[in-house]
Amino acid sequence: MKRELTIALTLVAGVLFVSSMTFTGVVLGVVLVLLAAIGTVDTLERGLGCRFRH
Repeated sequence: MKRELTIALTLVAGVLFVSSMTFTGVVLGVVLVLLAAIGTVDTLERGLGCRFRH
């Protein structure tokens, strides 16, 4: 649950930075959105891996 909350907050922060439309904000926002995407993929792989092992 904590992991999902962190991913959601990272994604929201990234979108807010991108919407600021400054160069630094957009770059930081894109980095945060990518981190959230990587975290989501990692979480999904862990979840699916656990299901297949049992």
